[in-house]
Amino acid sequence: MYQALQGNLGLAKAIEYFTSIGVTVSIPLNDTQPYDLVVDFAGKLCKISVKTGRSKQSNTTYTVQLRNT
Repeated sequence: MYQALQGNLGLAKAIEYFTSIGVTVSIPLNDTQPYDLVVDFAGKLCKISVKTGRSKQSNTTYTVQLRNT
């Protein structure tokens, strides 16, 4: 899988997850920030970095890193 596609899938999964638990998700206008998303947890904004990787069995794994603003 191409790295850009893998990264886009990871970002989409993170958006889907946060939206499914009722968290407001904001997306930066461009990709020059050191984070991928901003989420609103009960009034507290958190920067989110989404990392993706592949296992030896070709399963894609997603890791979400929270960074406090």
